[in-house]
Parts: sequence; structure tokens; C-alpha cells
Amino acid sequence: MGSLRAEPKTRDRVLVVDGRPQDCGLVRMYLGTGRFESRSRRTALGPCADAEMNPLMVLTWMLPGVDGHAVARISREEAGIRS
Repeated sequence: MGSLRAEPKTRDRVLVVDGRPQDCGLVRMYLGTGRFESRSRRTALGPCADAEMNPLMVLTWMLPGVDGHAVARISREEAGIRS
């Protein structure tokens, strides 16, 4: 007998940005057990541009070359989100 839970037709997309590959993998594993499709980046290069394709971002504060605060600020500005 099948599950009574309806499976979503589309999966929500999440971008995981963390400089440590093991942390990216762990977060993606947990997201994959739910209704999320995830992608990951190990640096801050590119996540702002990817924000449009990935409406939700899991972001660490300590990234190589730039801190997560700056990435979050730039992503909000590019998306037109006021805080």
C-alpha cells in the first residue's frame, strides 16, 4: 500500500554556500530527504547571480575571500529586497 502523502510536482530549489565541502554535503543530504533540490558552491563567486535560480540560500558567514554578510547584502540588493 502506498503513502497517503502527496508528492510535490516540483521541488523547491536551495543554494548551499559553504567553504567546507563536508558541510555542503551534509546540508544537501538533509535537504534531499525533503522536498528540496539543492546545488552547492564552495566560494562566494557566483551565488548572487544564482539567487534568481535558487530562491532560498543556506549561507555560511565564513567564506574564502569574502564574508557571508557581504554575499547576503549583495544578493538582497540584486533581488530588490529591502531589509
